[in-house]
Amino acid sequence: MGYDLASSAPVKAAVVEDALRQDFDALAAVAQIVNMMDRSGVLVMSGVAWDLLDSATADWFFLQRRAIAAAGGGEPFRTIDGLRYWWRNDVFGDVVPHHELRWECHLAFEERAFEWGPALYRFLHPVASESSERSLIERGVIKPIGFRYVGIKRAAQLAGASPTSA
Repeated sequence: MGYDLASSAPVKAAVVEDALRQDFDALAAVAQIVNMMDRSGVLVMSGVAWDLLDSATADWFFLQRRAIAAAGGGEPFRTIDGLRYWWRNDVFGDVVPHHELRWECHLAFEERAFEWGPALYRFLHPVASESSERSLIERGVIKPIGFRYVGIKRAAQLAGASPTSA
């Protein structure tokens, strides 16, 4: 599955970093955490909402990746469509969209905190940092696609299928 739960049930808290990534089944991880978690357990999760890469943010990301390639590192995408293909198919090919993960969390956890923030800087070393990306987000130049979530386990899991699976 791409992860290991170090504790035996019941656990009081779980932390999932970089939840939406290749070779990691985030939905199965959440299900297993719910089954192992104590009543009122806490889930802390972070990740990249890869499916929310909009045009303006993709343009900026493309130019930063081109700068890295010009300096001798990274892939030199010729077009923004090439970057989008790489992003969707190579980096996040089999990864569920963020709203599916968020829905599964909603069914089992009461959301206590959710925030958007920088995430692309991880793919842009050394031309961008978390603080430089945050500055662009705060000025409205690019969209934040990184997220942090905190939820408390519900006393009873809600029933319901994902709105997108109907």
